[in-house]
Amino acid sequence: MPTYIITGAPGTGKTSLINELNTRGYIGLEEVPRKLLKDKVAEKMGISPFKNLKEFANLVFDKMFEQVRSIPDNDKIYFLDRGLPDVFAYLQNSNIPIPNKYYTQLKMCKFNKLVFVCTPWENIYINDPERPYPFDETVELHKQLVLIYEKLNFNIVELPKGSLPQRADFIELKLKENNL
Repeated sequence: MPTYIITGAPGTGKTSLINELNTRGYIGLEEVPRKLLKDKVAEKMGISPFKNLKEFANLVFDKMFEQVRSIPDNDKIYFLDRGLPDVFAYLQNSNIPIPNKYYTQLKMCKFNKLVFVCTPWENIYINDPERPYPFDETVELHKQLVLIYEKLNFNIVELPKGSLPQRADFIELKLKENNL
């Protein structure tokens, strides 16, 4: 399956890496939660991830599910900037139960089981309005993301720290090792 997830805590370089992969001819899809915050979609609906994570997670999950289900069935390689299991991790990190429908809908999605994880890296971490977390919170969220993906039987590949071209080269090498 040519759809891969690139995940990681906020500020770990996922979006920049996806943009680099786009320049190499791959198709990178936009991070849904960031877009909802940036476009103030959730705010207009009266939903805030910082005041009502459960409702925000439902909105994000539904939009991410739509995004994944809209990927055409072809031979092109797609990269998702975050995957549905990220929503599980955010909920679990806040001790909010994961709705059963999330598991059901996840089974309906076609992902490659190889998941690329960007590790927290203080040298590149930047706070912004969509990413107000202190660095130490990103480290805790990273641990939760890895645990959730492993629990859901994905194969975690931690990306090395390095330049964007080096990280993209690493991904391409892993794709070749998996015969793509």
